[in-house]
Amino acid sequence: MSIFENNLKALRERYPVIEELMMRSEEIGHLEIFKASDGSPAFGLKTPAGIKPIMDHINPMQRIQAQLSAHSDKLSDLTRPILLIGLNPGNELLYLYDICDKTAQPRAEQKIYVIIDSLAALYGFMGLYDAANIINSDRVKFFWHEDISTFIKWFFDHPEASHFMTYISGCTIGTDNNFMPHVMAMINKRDADTKRYQAENEAYYDSITDEQLAAVISGQWTVDSGQEVRKDGLAARVPTLDPHGHTAHDLCAAGASHCSNKSFEQVCGASRPGGQVANNSSSQPVSLSTCQPVNRSARKPRLLMPTSTWTTVTQYSARDTKAAMEKAGWEVLHLNADQMI
Repeated sequence: MSIFENNLKALRERYPVIEELMMRSEEIGHLEIFKASDGSPAFGLKTPAGIKPIMDHINPMQRIQAQLSAHSDKLSDLTRPILLIGLNPGNELLYLYDICDKTAQPRAEQKIYVIIDSLAALYGFMGLYDAANIINSDRVKFFWHEDISTFIKWFFDHPEASHFMTYISGCTIGTDNNFMPHVMAMINKRDADTKRYQAENEAYYDSITDEQLAAVISGQWTVDSGQEVRKDGLAARVPTLDPHGHTAHDLCAAGASHCSNKSFEQVCGASRPGGQVANNSSSQPVSLSTCQPVNRSARKPRLLMPTSTWTTVTQYSARDTKAAMEKAGWEVLHLNADQMI
């Protein structure tokens, strides 16, 4: 089996959509591989007027090597994924892939996201370089540049994947201008989500007492629709109010959080028939439709569980812990990252 056939087999199995696009492209029938001015391979298309280059045909290797040198420190940080736009001619992908493989004790499986900007260039790359192992690698993911939504969706579907990427490009300026704004929008959205989660977390713990948090953690209370309620879906029994209305702290158990200075009428906005406040003798459950929480930031407590693909024990432990905490009413996010913790 030739290098091209071996690569094609790998591409068909791993990326059938890209393989079909490439084989159906009219450009591959006009592909010409020639030497650039610096002696490296270059790709072009045959036209009646001659060869039309589809990549830098003057000094492509110098251009790529300059980028690799400028980012050498970042590239050696295996926790940072690499965003490679374009295969021009593609031997840069082999170099980037080998960085992790040739590291004696890698602490992460460095990801490489390859954006295909030319089907003809991909076809040429597959005929030049033995890259079946790279195409098959879980560390490498290929995306067609016109299918930007798939690339962006992948990151939102994988919150454990870092968006702090090292950017290497040999493609045309036009591809960069079309693709990179979407990448930046994704990064900004992720950063905004992080800040939102932090603000929500701070508001949550500021809005409840230590006693309430202890009750949530111990499983005595759950949180539903922003209100603390009993597991049977009702609020706690209404306590007796003294003449000064100083039992409002207990009313926190009736569905109102952070209400230490509120009377029953202030918290629930209601009273017993005849205008009388509830007393010991009634001690009836109060429906959540009656009580309105003072603080509306209450929600399920959240737990973040980071683990590493490098240790099976913590992954199984986190899986079981996550299931138990969710059963107890917690919102749990398990991030199983590729790097060691």
